[in-house]
Amino acid sequence: MPAGYAQCRYTHYLTKTKNMTLIFRCISLLTVPLILLIGCDYQKTPSNNIQTTSKLESLADTSAQKTALSYFEWRYLDYDDFQRPLFSDLDYWFKDNNEEIKNTLEVAEVLSADDIALALIRYSVGSNIFRDAVWLRKYNGKWTVSSNQYFSTYDDDPFKDGNPERAEEIIDKEDEWTENSSEKF
Repeated sequence: MPAGYAQCRYTHYLTKTKNMTLIFRCISLLTVPLILLIGCDYQKTPSNNIQTTSKLESLADTSAQKTALSYFEWRYLDYDDFQRPLFSDLDYWFKDNNEEIKNTLEVAEVLSADDIALALIRYSVGSNIFRDAVWLRKYNGKWTVSSNQYFSTYDDDPFKDGNPERAEEIIDKEDEWTENSSEKF
């Protein structure tokens, strides 16, 4: 190998690296302002018709009956408002029978125990009558759908309100109500 060959390669490498670094700096200095300029539209003004309360938040009502109906319609019958994914046979069944269910949907009775209530819901498709139940809980003066949709009569005080007999009656009424429902499939 000739003398100075290694020094020459090293110098060539440094020159090449400096040139590449300079090129990348120039590119980044030019593209960052360009991206910021394109990404920011100073002409846009915020919309005045922004909804601050979503549909889910507005389901709660001071009436247990209205809350139960709103929840049932949202959960099973609102296919027009948003793209609802259909995961189960029950979803397809409700979608196929949507109009008839909406026309016959009613809250037959609301059984209340202080801050907990049970809404007994009835609707029909053809000659079949279907019965469902929705548990509600009073929260900040409004009836909301309870995250606990199951209460056991085996619990000493199912509603934790000091009145286990009343709780048992309401739970038994739910069981009796839903057992008398037609089968969906």
